Amino acid sequence: EEITMASPAAAVRKQYLLLSRMIHPDKLPGFGQATKAFQLVVSAFDGLTRPDMRSADTSKAKTKTLSRSNEGCYRTGVQCPRCHAPWGEAMDGHEPAAYSHLMTGIKTYCCSTCLLEFGCMSAEHKCPHCRKFFEYNPDDFHNKIKCGNKGCSREFGFMLYNVSETRLKELRE
Repeated sequence: EEITMASPAAAVRKQYLLLSRMIHPDKLPGFGQATKAFQLVVSAFDGLTRPDMRSADTSKAKTKTLSRSNEGCYRTGVQCPRCHAPWGEAMDGHEPAAYSHLMTGIKTYCCSTCLLEFGCMSAEHKCPHCRKFFEYNPDDFHNKIKCGNKGCSREFGFMLYNVSETRLKELRE
């Protein structure tokens, strides 16, 4: 299936998962360039799925600010898509707002274990209730969702950390 900028995020993610499983460095131990190839696929996927790249009017998307309650919201578990190490631990040294930056697709981060750079779409996300993986889309960040896993029907939202307009502008440039 051909993927373009107009393809739905779900279709892009499906193709990304198929391709990333095929070229994962653990599946190709004899191929010296597997790590580089995997990193390129992750980077391309995060680039194709960035909210500001998919928005029809990027000027509005870049200046939109939102204030909301964090009631019923959690800092969900996020893991590296390559080595599955937890992201955002204290040892990583990220400011608390880094979670919001990652989850909204504003910024990508480097895994402190395997050094893979990844974003919200390629990261692995865990439900705060059942602790199983769920598919995440940055469009869900300001909504309450259910993970869709069997036996888990509890809603949750995503923790929003306050960030100054100056800091947001720096991140988007």
